[in-house]
Amino acid sequence: MVACKFVLLPAALASLAAALPTLVSRDYAGAPDVVSGPGAAWYQANFSNGVTTAFPGYQCYHGQVSQYPPISRWLSFTKMWSLNAPIILSKNNGNQQYVNDIYSAITSVSVAAKVDARLILAIVMQESTGQADVPCTGNGNCGIMQGPIGTQQLNPADAVHSIKQMVLDGVQGTSQAPGYAQYMGTGLTWVNNLFPGNPYAAARAYNSGNIDPSGNLDTMVWGTKSYSNDIGNRLLGWLNDAPSDPFYANCV
Repeated sequence: MVACKFVLLPAALASLAAALPTLVSRDYAGAPDVVSGPGAAWYQANFSNGVTTAFPGYQCYHGQVSQYPPISRWLSFTKMWSLNAPIILSKNNGNQQYVNDIYSAITSVSVAAKVDARLILAIVMQESTGQADVPCTGNGNCGIMQGPIGTQQLNPADAVHSIKQMVLDGVQGTSQAPGYAQYMGTGLTWVNNLFPGNPYAAARAYNSGNIDPSGNLDTMVWGTKSYSNDIGNRLLGWLNDAPSDPFYANCV
């Protein structure tokens, strides 16, 4: 028997490509989508680099950025993912494909934006504990990073692309608002960023929209007071998905 071979002509290939979902980097207000400058010091391309033993409990790193743990104390992304993946699986009712899609989205967007994958995972766990179909907030923040207005929501019919788009939106922003990568930079004048490139200051701005002129990351007009402190703890292995207030209350 002679095997039949089907060949798509160029016109058919073009039609097929047009039908596939397109991932879009929104490029908010011309702000850079790739972290460089001082922020580059907080990026590791090798997912195995880092500490392999989680630090127990919830620690107090509040206040100025100098109080927060350096990158040398962070778990490796490989270790951090292994600790958080069972939680993500549970939050998605045992749907392993969603877990795989979230892993793929975090790692690929990390490389594209030069934002450390551990920071993206920490924000995912802080905002949604990895629940792919998490509802939008009343302010219109959507997706597993509860990203800026305009962020993609889960499309169950095309989970792989919609999950990657929501991570892309959370990290690189939408046409309506900046993402985490932009908060790591200096181009957003209203942020009052005294610490450009610092991931904890960027976390404060991601949650609250700006940084208090005092530089105290516990001070904000709105948002979660413990946000930067929670991110610092997640980078060291803290896994609790309950409200952090009971833990953080011991820090202030």
